[in-house]
Amino acid sequence: MKFTKSYLQTLSTQALFRLADRYGLFLSDDLARHLLIGELLELEDEMSTDEEVLEVSAAVQQKNAVCSYNMTEIRAVLKDPLWFFVFWDFHKRLFTELTTSKGFESFVLRVHSLDSETLTSVDFFDVQVPLADRSRYVHVSFDECLHQVELIARFSDGHDQHLAQSNTVKMQRKNILQKLCVSQNTVNKIISLSGLPTLKKSHFQHYRQAFR
Repeated sequence: MKFTKSYLQTLSTQALFRLADRYGLFLSDDLARHLLIGELLELEDEMSTDEEVLEVSAAVQQKNAVCSYNMTEIRAVLKDPLWFFVFWDFHKRLFTELTTSKGFESFVLRVHSLDSETLTSVDFFDVQVPLADRSRYVHVSFDECLHQVELIARFSDGHDQHLAQSNTVKMQRKNILQKLCVSQNTVNKIISLSGLPTLKKSHFQHYRQAFR
């Protein structure tokens, strides 16, 4: 139903009453014509608002639907040579069982560094994540290459329940030029070339009384 004031004014009074009856408006037969048109326009506004609410509700439901596939899983995606993006999800029933279990403390991301030949873990660190979180950026060392992330439920008795394991992520360190990493020797050379030591010595010689 879409009508405007100009359209309603083209209709006869009888047609206006029939239109009101069609949409459930039970109005007095002696209602003035301009009031009848006002009632129909008000109904149009209400119907439009209801349609907008339904559209927004449907959009929210669709957005929520794609945020979770009701599966316990974790994935890692390369962001740049020193960062990767981790995202995870839980089966709803498992999530409820874990978070209501006695001694449950938190969920943890265990970030493993893997041996390039055997693909076994040679080192790891843990990142505690809030219950509502489903993604996190992770920064890793320049010297490491292969990584894998586990999703873990941690309990107060020291027990860790392993829930899911990510794909292996290879960090392409060869894309980083070593010369961009400034060493201490390079810093000293830069300071020397800047003339700062000479300036400090000259300043001390001319204003040494200020240091007494």
